[in-house]
Amino acid sequence: MAYILAILQFVTISLVLFRELKYKSSAVFLWATLELMFAVPHLVDTLAGTTGYDDWVLSRASLFVLGFCATYAVMRFLIYSKRMATNRQFYNADRISHALSIYKKEQKSRVPILLLVLLVTTIIRLYPMVTSAGGLMATSWSAGRDYTASLSYFNSYQWTGVILFSLSGIPVYYWFEGDRLYAVISWMLFLVCVIISRNRIEILPLLCSLIAIVMFKTNRITLGSLLLGVASAVAVIYVVYGLRVFRHYGDFSAFIRMFDFHDFMNRINTYISEENGEMGLRKWFYYFISHNNNFNNFNEGHTYLRMLFVYIPSKWSFGLKPPDFAQSMGAAIGMVAGGSTHPTLFGDCYANMNWLGMYLGFFWALYASAADEITVRYDYRCAVFLYTLNAVVYAIIGRGSVYNGFVNVAYGIPLIIAAFSILGMFSSKRRTHR
Repeated sequence: MAYILAILQFVTISLVLFRELKYKSSAVFLWATLELMFAVPHLVDTLAGTTGYDDWVLSRASLFVLGFCATYAVMRFLIYSKRMATNRQFYNADRISHALSIYKKEQKSRVPILLLVLLVTTIIRLYPMVTSAGGLMATSWSAGRDYTASLSYFNSYQWTGVILFSLSGIPVYYWFEGDRLYAVISWMLFLVCVIISRNRIEILPLLCSLIAIVMFKTNRITLGSLLLGVASAVAVIYVVYGLRVFRHYGDFSAFIRMFDFHDFMNRINTYISEENGEMGLRKWFYYFISHNNNFNNFNEGHTYLRMLFVYIPSKWSFGLKPPDFAQSMGAAIGMVAGGSTHPTLFGDCYANMNWLGMYLGFFWALYASAADEITVRYDYRCAVFLYTLNAVVYAIIGRGSVYNGFVNVAYGIPLIIAAFSILGMFSSKRRTHR
C-alpha cells in the first residue's frame, strides 16, 4: 500500500504542476519546488525503503499530500479555471516585449534607474557585512551570521532583503525590453550578493528570473520543454548544493587556497546522496508524523496566525502574535535554542494543524488565485516584478519557510505597486506636457 500511495502522490503533484505550467501561473514555482523536494525523493525512498521510517509513516505522509493536493485542485482549477485561461494569454513573451518596448520608447531618460536601484541596494546590504568581517577575503557564512546577530530589531539588512527580492524582476524586465546587457549585469549583482552572504536563498532571484523568461517564451508543453525542465531541475540542485559546499570552505581566502574542482564536485555529490540539505528536509515531516505532532506549540496554526499579524512586530502584538513556528519545529527535532527547520510546505501544514492541515490546500489555492489576480491587474512594467517576486517567494514557501517567504510578499507587493504608481504618475505628466 505504501508503494501505491507514493506513486499516487507523485502523479498527483505532477498533474498539478503541469496544470499550473499550462497557465504560466507563478504558482508553478511552488509546485516545482514540491515536486523536487518531496514528490520525487518520497517516491524513490518509499520504493527503495531507505528512509528509516516504517511504511505506516510513509503512507500517512502520502495520504496527507494527496488530501492537500485534492483540496488545492478543487479550489484552484474548478472555481478559477476561466480566469486562469486569461492569465495564460497575459503571460506571453511577444506581448510582454511589445509592451515594454513601447514604454522604452516613451522614456525621456536612458539612465538605467532600476539597475542603479539594485546596485545601491546591493552596496547598502553588503558593505557593512564585508567591513564587519574585516574585508572581502574574510567574509564567510559564520561571519555573516555574527553580523546579522549583532543587528537591532529593525535594521538595513532586513529591509534591503525585502527590496532585493522585490527587484527580482529586473533581469526579466530588461531582457524583454531589449537591454540584454543590463539583464546580465543585474544577474551578476544577484550572484555577488549570494557569494558574499553565503545565504543560499539569495540565489533565487537569479534562478527564478531565468526560468520565468523561459516560461514566458514557451507556448506549449513538448518533449523538448519537459527535458529542459528536468535539466533545469538538476542544474538548480547542483547550484544550491554547490553554494552549500562553498559555504563550508570558510572564508574566501580558504576557498581560494583549498579549491579543487574534483573535490568540490565530489562534496556536492556526497551531500546530495546523503540528503544533507534541502533534499532531506521532508524527513522532518516524517518525524512529526511518527510522533503525532506531540511537541510544544504544534497543532495551533502558529504559522498562519503570524501571517495574519505580519504587519505587527511580535514585541508590540500584546501576545497575539505567536512565536516563530520554524523555531518551534527546530526545538522539536532537538536543535539548540533559536535553531529553525523547514519540513517543506506539506510538513509545515501538518505540524500546524495535524490532519486538518490538508485542508490548507484551500487556503493556498485562494492565495495563488489572489496572486495571479493582483499581477494581471497592472501593466507589464509592474506585472513582471510582481510575477517574479511571487515566483521567488513560492520557492521559499515550498521549501517550508512559509512565514519568512510571506513577509517578502506582504511588504514587497505594496512596495512594487507604490513604486510603479509613482513612476506612472511622472510618465503621465511628461505625456501631458508634450
